[in-house]
Amino acid sequence: EMAQESRGLGDVYKRKKKTRTEKITYKIAREFTVSIFYFLGGGILYAVSVNSFLAPNGIINGGFTGIATILNRLFSLPIGTAVFIMNIPLFFLAYKKLGKGFIVKTVFATFTVSFIIDYTSAFLPVYSGDRLLSSLFGAVTGGAGLALVFARNATTGGVDTAAKLIKLKHPHLSMGRIVLFFDI
Repeated sequence: EMAQESRGLGDVYKRKKKTRTEKITYKIAREFTVSIFYFLGGGILYAVSVNSFLAPNGIINGGFTGIATILNRLFSLPIGTAVFIMNIPLFFLAYKKLGKGFIVKTVFATFTVSFIIDYTSAFLPVYSGDRLLSSLFGAVTGGAGLALVFARNATTGGVDTAAKLIKLKHPHLSMGRIVLFFDI
C-alpha cells in the first residue's frame, strides 16, 4: 500500500505535456516579461540622462524629448507627460502601418519611459559641472537606455517611430540617417 501511495505522488509531479497553444502563450508571456525588464532598465537610464545631465543644464536633446524639455522650461510641463501626449497621434498612424505587435510594445515602452522620467525628476541627483561632460554623460546614458528599448523591437515613440514609418517608404535609408535628419 505504501508503494502505491508513493507511485501516486510521483504521478502528481510528472510534467503535463503542453499543447501548442499553451507553448505559444507561454512564449509570448515570457517575451513580454523580458521586454518589461528591458523597458524598465532603458527608462531608468534615459531618465538619468534627461533629469541628471541634460534638462537641468539647459541641454536640449533631439526629438520629442527635446521639445518636451523646451515646454518644461517655458510652462513647467513635466517632460515625460509632454512626450507621451505628443506621441498619441503618432501611435495611431504607426498602428496602421507597423502593426499591432510593434505598437503595443512601443506604447508600453513610451509610457514606461515617460513615467520614469517624471517620477524620478524629484530625486535624481543633478550634475552641474562642465556642460561638455554633462552632454557626454547624457548622451551615453540616454543612448544606452534607448538601446535597451530598441533591442526588444520597440521605440520610445517620437522621431524613432517616425523614422520607422519613413523607412517603410524608403528602405534604402538607414534608421540612423533618418533620425539624424530629424534631430538636426
